Amino acid sequence: MKILNEGKRSRVSDLKALNKNLESFAFRVSHDLLSPVNALKTLVSLIEEETKEENTLEYIRMVKNRVFHLDQTIRNNLKNSKSNAPELQISSISIEETVREAAEIFSHEMKTLGIRFAINIQQKEAFFSDKFRLNTLLENLIANAVKYHNNSNLNKEIVVEGYLDDEKLQLKISDNGIGIATVYQERIFDQFFRASNTAEGYGIGLYIVKQTVEILGGTVQVKSVQGKGTCFILELKNFKNQN
Repeated sequence: MKILNEGKRSRVSDLKALNKNLESFAFRVSHDLLSPVNALKTLVSLIEEETKEENTLEYIRMVKNRVFHLDQTIRNNLKNSKSNAPELQISSISIEETVREAAEIFSHEMKTLGIRFAINIQQKEAFFSDKFRLNTLLENLIANAVKYHNNSNLNKEIVVEGYLDDEKLQLKISDNGIGIATVYQERIFDQFFRASNTAEGYGIGLYIVKQTVEILGGTVQVKSVQGKGTCFILELKNFKNQN
């Protein structure tokens, strides 16, 4: 029995080492792909600003959507690799500044789609948490709101609200997009879950959100009405006494 247990421990150790190597490889590859993708995004934006031909503009919009999707996939791979690390890097965080940083990568997309982005943060206390992971949460949820905007709505908007006390930070990321059907709401945080075969993405963005929230000692809820919009509510622990 002792020999069998030692053999099992050895196999578990080998599998953990292999998994760590695979995560490291995925991180390196994803990181290396970001630079050419960013260059491609810049070139596409320049062509879009300079051309006046309708056919060219339509093709550019199609290319831009694919590049945006590729960019998000690479960033999600990076975040998933890094978010799995157990160590928290606690520091003092300006919540509004972090929200603006997270939204910045979507600014061109929101401008093109006519989405108004608003921030209402009430921060009177110092907030301590892992800034990288907080940024991961915000980027994924803002990306989700941009992706599932409602084309028929003439007043598209995404609003981030926040309230901080001694114990926790509450964040609400709301949109008036297409919403989520009630039947799917319990499963949206499952890995690889997509509401339909026509939905974009690989179903890992909200999975990363759930995993990251738990690492930060918090909770996440969703409230949504199909055709009217979605609100994600986060409650995150304030690590002010653990920095």
